[in-house]
Amino acid sequence: MSSQRGSAGSRSQAVQRHSTASRLLLAACSGLVVVRCVHCDAAELLQCWSGPAGRRGILAAAATAVLGAAGAPSAEAFPNAVTILKRDMNDPKKLGLKPADLGLQDRGYMYRMVTRENQFENLETAATTGTLKECGNQPNCFSTTWDERVDKGLHDLQPWKFSGKTPEEAIKEIGEVIRAYPVGQLAADPPDKKGKQIGIDAGGFKIIQDTPRGIEIEFESLKRGHRDDVEFYISPGTAADAKEGELLVRSSSRQGNYDYGVNAGRLNRISADLQAKGGWTTFKIDAQSHPRYWSQNCPAGDYRKAPFSVRKTFPEECKKYPYDDRDE
Repeated sequence: MSSQRGSAGSRSQAVQRHSTASRLLLAACSGLVVVRCVHCDAAELLQCWSGPAGRRGILAAAATAVLGAAGAPSAEAFPNAVTILKRDMNDPKKLGLKPADLGLQDRGYMYRMVTRENQFENLETAATTGTLKECGNQPNCFSTTWDERVDKGLHDLQPWKFSGKTPEEAIKEIGEVIRAYPVGQLAADPPDKKGKQIGIDAGGFKIIQDTPRGIEIEFESLKRGHRDDVEFYISPGTAADAKEGELLVRSSSRQGNYDYGVNAGRLNRISADLQAKGGWTTFKIDAQSHPRYWSQNCPAGDYRKAPFSVRKTFPEECKKYPYDDRDE
């Protein structure tokens, strides 16, 4: 009997110890969600919540969560930003969630359109070689994956073309243009107190992935800390030794409705810099090619809460769209 009572008592103490450690992990991970949810991704949160097995592992995970939350804001700033803002706790960056399906993927659902004869369209090649992610409904995205009936004049991009260079050389040139990209470009407002021009992508950028077949970048706005995802990939099926080919392109905001011309201004600058290198054919995003995009973003910049005046930044694209004074 005494042996059984001792065994039961040991089990009870073990359960209590495990419960205490679990509560500690719960508190730490909850703190991570509250303090840092806008600065971390899903994998980071999952790592905290799942935690390593055992008491020591749980305590280590909890400590990591607490220490990570304490140092999060400064770690998230891109070093090439125009300036580093000191943010109040009540004004965190609004990074948004990064889509899980970026990159080249088989997006067969985009092509299984049923015709009037109830037959599937024969778009086998597009469905099996991979394409970039399509855009949503908002005027804050461009992609070479698009639907004529939905995206024309709003999200559609024609693939960029290169000649006189291999796919790897083409991607290398894109990397050179990206690394030389002028953060804070197209600044229409006067410089700030430090003399810094706060324009498009003033929060800087970071190259997330760079391979011989593609490159992915994250760009950030300065004031609100919004993140945009940009991708350039050689069209699947292009031989490695080919001397010409097509480039698939996507630039998209993670959240919000309007992008105030940011994605267009960014792609237009990158395409112009590529053309200056020679051997590139790209397409400008202007009021003629994308009227549905500009007709929404130009008036959006008239609102008091807009980050900047779209009309001042893009006068040519906005001149045909009337001023929106509903917010006055």
